[in-house]
Amino acid sequence: MVFSGVAFIARLAALIPPQRAHRIVYGGVLAPTRRGEGRSRRRRRLAWAEVLRRVFGVDGRECPLCHQVMRLHALLPGWRATDRVLHCPRRTAARDHCS
Repeated sequence: MVFSGVAFIARLAALIPPQRAHRIVYGGVLAPTRRGEGRSRRRRRLAWAEVLRRVFGVDGRECPLCHQVMRLHALLPGWRATDRVLHCPRRTAARDHCS
């Protein structure tokens, strides 16, 4: 097919959608007017302890020594802070909380 310049531009211009026209139309499950559950409903994320319980059958919040539920005392920002806490000389007294 061979077009003149004007005919080619006319055919090409016919493919351009009008201003503010949607080029993608969703249907079926993704349609904005879908009845029932909307697509904006998201699945609830599970807590890490719940994931451990489901996958490995282990309660991640349970103390391995006394079997009581542990509490969160601090969130450590990096490996240096974690290293300081783990190698603290006073930690041995705190470790014996169960006995």
